[in-house]
Amino acid sequence: MSSYFRGTRRVAAAINKYADGLHKTAMEACQNIAWEMQQEAEDRYFDYDGPDGNDVIVDDPELLKQGAIPVGYKVRAYGQPIRDADDNHVVGNTIVFEEFGSGLLAGSHPMSTHFDGIYPGSWSESPYGTGEYAHTGRWHYEGREYVYIAPTYAMYLAGQRGREIAMKELKEVFK
Repeated sequence: MSSYFRGTRRVAAAINKYADGLHKTAMEACQNIAWEMQQEAEDRYFDYDGPDGNDVIVDDPELLKQGAIPVGYKVRAYGQPIRDADDNHVVGNTIVFEEFGSGLLAGSHPMSTHFDGIYPGSWSESPYGTGEYAHTGRWHYEGREYVYIAPTYAMYLAGQRGREIAMKELKEVFK
């Protein structure tokens, strides 16, 4: 084998090793950012003061892969199911109310325009709502009267936190 090919293989191996190191470092930054985002969302949901208290769980960051290659992390939040009046069918999830709010404040979430039909009274008017808010501008739950439940914006603010710290984190891991 000529020295040209041996030299080319050595250069290719060095480039691949360097690229692998960059990828590993970038994944470290992504993981750190995901942990910050998870904590932000968890803190925001913890402070929720809706009728049922806080029923949202924010999972630890989950590694995403394309085949065997790590490509990033996701932070997932989920809530307790909301059942219909007969307790037969799941009709929603508490995370929707905790993230987007309800009543007078429904639709104030910065991401609400990405979803059709989120506005004051939209749940009440849906097949799952009682219609009380849509007709009276308030509803009753366990002996209390509500006009709105403020949104937490928890996942939205977690995403904002990730964008806010990304450059700093990248500089830190690539120093």
